Amino acid sequence: KPAPGRPGELPPDGMDLDQLASALAEQGSYAVLVVSVGSAANPLLAGRYGQLCPPAPTRELVDVRLRERLEEEHGDQDADGAGGPLAGLLERAARLRADPEVTEAVGLDDLRPAEAELFASLLAGHLLGTLGREELLAGCRGLAAVQAYAWFAGVDRALAAPPPGDDRTPVRSGTAALFHPVAFRIALAVLGGASYSAVSAAAHLLTWELSVQSDPDSTPARPLFCDDPEADLALSRARSATGAVDVAGVEVAGRLVFYRGGALPAAVLAELWDRHFPVRAPVVRWLRLLADDPRPQVSMRAAVAAGELSVRDFEHGYAELVRPLADAPTPRRRMFAAAALDQAAGHASHRKAVRKVVDDWSRFGTPSLRWTAAMALGYGRSADSMDDTLDALARIGIRDDGKQAAVASQNVVRLLTHPESAAVLRRLAEWTAHRAEEYQDLALVTIVRLALTDVDEVLDDEPGTPLGDRGDWPLLVALAATRPELTGRLADLFWTALNTTRSRDVAFDALETLLRSAFRKDGRPWTREGLAALLPALVAEEHDRRRMDWLLRRMMRDQDRPLPEEQARALWRLAVPAGQRRSDEEENHG
Repeated sequence: KPAPGRPGELPPDGMDLDQLASALAEQGSYAVLVVSVGSAANPLLAGRYGQLCPPAPTRELVDVRLRERLEEEHGDQDADGAGGPLAGLLERAARLRADPEVTEAVGLDDLRPAEAELFASLLAGHLLGTLGREELLAGCRGLAAVQAYAWFAGVDRALAAPPPGDDRTPVRSGTAALFHPVAFRIALAVLGGASYSAVSAAAHLLTWELSVQSDPDSTPARPLFCDDPEADLALSRARSATGAVDVAGVEVAGRLVFYRGGALPAAVLAELWDRHFPVRAPVVRWLRLLADDPRPQVSMRAAVAAGELSVRDFEHGYAELVRPLADAPTPRRRMFAAAALDQAAGHASHRKAVRKVVDDWSRFGTPSLRWTAAMALGYGRSADSMDDTLDALARIGIRDDGKQAAVASQNVVRLLTHPESAAVLRRLAEWTAHRAEEYQDLALVTIVRLALTDVDEVLDDEPGTPLGDRGDWPLLVALAATRPELTGRLADLFWTALNTTRSRDVAFDALETLLRSAFRKDGRPWTREGLAALLPALVAEEHDRRRMDWLLRRMMRDQDRPLPEEQARALWRLAVPAGQRRSDEEENHG
């Protein structure tokens, strides 16, 4: 079993294996070399002799080893299963293995023989009373950590080998070939769930950064036809699956890639950040490059990983990743910094620090830092309360004659997807009545933006929420449909925008957009449910009905997109209850 143990000691390469095969053939013999999944595995298994060993069945492995452990304690006097202490322990063991907390702590889809041995020992120890519950869970969590340690241990051992010409083993492995396997595992930890092409491209980018960091005097070379996707997946305990990939706002089928176990991404990042300090510099440069990627599946996943790494060492993460990108000239980098800060705020241990940073930026920061603070506030976790969040957004939005009212209003709209949306609407109403015109303008911009923003643009991935089922609806209409208790406030705010001189035109255009969303292009109903709740509150007065009548007429006469008469009648009936319709209006609209 090849296991180099000293710096400069290299695993065998193809020439070594050729010589061994020839020597064995002369003796009519053969040999099997077992290579554990570590830093030496990829170059050996990628050669002519390499064969991937499929994983052994986890359940059977654990069952056999667990039974052996328990029989050592109780003997096999009841091995036929007919009652007795052993049978009772095995029943308890089955329940313990299925315990969701234990399953989550293990965090691996399948166990290798050594892992199954350790897991069985942990279960047996708990069943026999030698391990407490917390010790059991801690031991289970350690399985993924041990795997991550093995993946990174001695990766650059070959670079410490003596140079050629000193009668010792020469260096035989290029830096790119050496670093690609670990780069793939790091990329998968950061981008898991993204497309295979995105993960692979990110891995090659990181391979370059690692190679340059390790050997700055040489230009790294990467052979173009040496990748083995199946080996990469197998040796990285990963799997691929067909899923949806967003391309220019359209979902298409793609090949996605994941770790075979939810504990592996965190274990890889922890091993990387906590035990290998020199690798931080190239990884930081790599994450900054991912921040520029136009694909959210790449940049936002990288931002989440940056937030998790910052939690492990906030001083370093803030200084090297968050602060430089928060003050960057490009919006993508600032969005990356805001998402990383929010991820850190999700940890109670770092929430206070994040909130202090965001508050300082909102008060004293440069325009770029205030912009980033607004984006962080839009997640809803970067201030002590919703009122504090709205105070900070107002502070950003009204400063410098409202130069950043756009980003402030955008994030007020994002907050309307939170359970505390009633507090947001209440604050918008206060701003519309504020004596300072800057507050009024911020409120009006927010109200119009609310009507023009689709749910998918502001809702985080939260399956099962009512709003999530209406991703292509305008948020204003979706809220009216799913939160009937808010309909009156929503209508009052939009009515204010329609009846305020400086916002009337854009609000009127937004109302037309809402009306057109009632039907899809093929005539099928779309947002009628929400409009049926919202429109009657908007046209309660006579002048409101006249305005609706005029707008529907204009839409019917539109040369580019004429509204069909049948749809205009349906919208009129949604907006105006039967008891409020006049005879001349009935004649016009059916």
